[in-house]
Amino acid sequence: MLAEPPWSDDLATLDALVAHGLKRRTVRNRIARGLWLEPLPANPVRTFNLWILRHASIHANTFPSAHVAASTAAALVLATLVPWPVALLFAAIAAGIAVGTFAGRYHYASDAIAGIAVAAVVFLIDFYRM
Repeated sequence: MLAEPPWSDDLATLDALVAHGLKRRTVRNRIARGLWLEPLPANPVRTFNLWILRHASIHANTFPSAHVAASTAAALVLATLVPWPVALLFAAIAAGIAVGTFAGRYHYASDAIAGIAVAAVVFLIDFYRM
């Protein structure tokens, strides 16, 4: 099983609070009472992902995130080939993958940031080489 990032409980709380639509005053009251450490809400997608991690994973966190690096690289290359609205769509998808990797507790935020950095550096080297 992957180790939980130290900030994951706080992120889970934010996710849970937003999902339940709690008001700001309620959020402050819950934090003041120390009730912010809630698990991520259960849903079929999260349950399936956790099953895959338990049964088909190498049980290790990787640095940097290859999913983030690949999606960012694809978005950067497409930005040079397609009209800007399409490029913006792929950039949004890549950003969603980056956020999803640590919001879903599959990577640390530094893994996602490093994945973006790797993709950007390789893209810039290749872009200026041409």
